[in-house]
Amino acid sequence: MRRRSLLSLFISSFTFALPLSARAAQVQNARLWNTDEKLRLVLDLSGPIQYKTFSLTAPDRLILDLMGVNLGFDLGDLSLSNTPIRAIRSGPQGTATRIVLDLTGPVLSATSS
Repeated sequence: MRRRSLLSLFISSFTFALPLSARAAQVQNARLWNTDEKLRLVLDLSGPIQYKTFSLTAPDRLILDLMGVNLGFDLGDLSLSNTPIRAIRSGPQGTATRIVLDLTGPVLSATSS
């Protein structure tokens, strides 16, 4: 029993000793801003991340791969009314979290960090 307690203590202290960059970033909040000309999806993150985006057709989708990121809430809670986004879904993709925006038609995308 004592050996198990020491092992647990060692593993716990190792986890807390990791630098912040080694821990997964967290998506803490998301919001949509929609105007006649633009739609902006903003993800509030707990730290810097690496990401990539690409689009697919038939059906139209915009994909965001967020490396080493955990979602802190359900993106399905976002209001999609009057936007070109039909649905939002997410899930693990290797060591990344993939966010898929199912679109009502083709859109131009722009990303910034």
